[in-house]
Amino acid sequence: DVCSSDLTEELGDPRKVFLDWSDTPIAAASVGQVHRAVTRDGRVVAVKVQYPGIGDAIGADLANVQVLYNMVSAFALKGLDTEAIVDEVRDRMVEELDYRLEARNQTWFADYYRDHPFIRVPEVIPELSTERVLTSEWVDGLSFDAFLEQSDEAARQRAGEIIWRFTQHSIYRLGAFNGDPHPGNYRFGPDGSVTFLDFGLVKRWSPDEWAQLEPSLYGILGADADLLVQAME
Repeated sequence: DVCSSDLTEELGDPRKVFLDWSDTPIAAASVGQVHRAVTRDGRVVAVKVQYPGIGDAIGADLANVQVLYNMVSAFALKGLDTEAIVDEVRDRMVEELDYRLEARNQTWFADYYRDHPFIRVPEVIPELSTERVLTSEWVDGLSFDAFLEQSDEAARQRAGEIIWRFTQHSIYRLGAFNGDPHPGNYRFGPDGSVTFLDFGLVKRWSPDEWAQLEPSLYGILGADADLLVQAME
C-alpha cells in the first residue's frame, strides 16, 4: 500500500514499529488515510498517513496566486477583499499538509479539555508522529449516522448542545476555531460524550484580531443584520 511505504520512510517498517498493524485503512482523511495499530506498549492507536506526493501536488496548485485571485474575483460578492480570502485559504491549506502542526493543535485542544465531563479530544502520541504521520489514541464510539439511527431525541439534543458548546467555547475562551467541523469528525460515546477528531485546519486569533471579530458574532447570534454589516465593514 502506497501510504504504508510513506510510513516506512517516516518511521520505519510499521510491522516492526508497532506490535500490530492493519494494512487496510479504516478511514480516509483530507490528505491521507487512517490505519488501526497497537503500539509496543499495548496502546490501541489511530495512525494517519499522508498520501504520497499530495504536498507537492497541492503546492503546485497553490503556487500561481494570481490565477487564484482571478478565479475568486469572478464569483465573489462585490466589495469583498478577494486577495485576503485567497491568502487565508492558501495559508490554511499549506498548514494542513504538516502533521506536526496538527499534532500541536490537537495537543493544545486536548490539554484544554482534559477531564471535561462531556467533551473529548484524543491524545497525540508524539514519538510516533512526524510531518507526514500522526498517531493518536484510538477512540471507540458511534459514527454520526449510527448515532442518529440509535439515539432518541434527548440524546440528539444533548449531542447538538455539546457540539455547539465545543465550537463556541473554543472561539470565546481559546480564540481558536477547529475549521473542519463535519459529521465524519465526531464520535459519540455511550456516556453521552462527544469526541472531536481532526485538527489539521485550525484558525487562531490574536487578542487584537478577536476584538475586531467579536462584534460580528453578536450580530449573528442576535440575528441583527444591521449590526453584522456594520461590524464586518
